[in-house]
Amino acid sequence: MAGAGCLLAFGAFVLLGGLVSFSTGAKGAGAFALLFGGAAVALGIMIARSLKHTYIVLLRTSNGEVKALRSKDSEYINAVVQALNDAIVARG
Repeated sequence: MAGAGCLLAFGAFVLLGGLVSFSTGAKGAGAFALLFGGAAVALGIMIARSLKHTYIVLLRTSNGEVKALRSKDSEYINAVVQALNDAIVARG
């Protein structure tokens, strides 16, 4: 997520510089900076939206911890954890 945030900040900085350049009369450089900054902001937004958390089912045994299952689907992980809890309660 830090990479997407840095890209957004860089893009916003370049956009601001492009606006200043464009308004002071450097039309070519200003237009290029606006285009480049806009592309950087758009790319940062796309990267930020595509990132998802990875959820893990962690089991603790006498031998230590085991990462039994990984998924990006939180509902699936919650269903697995609920099924494990139900099985533990049913066993007693």
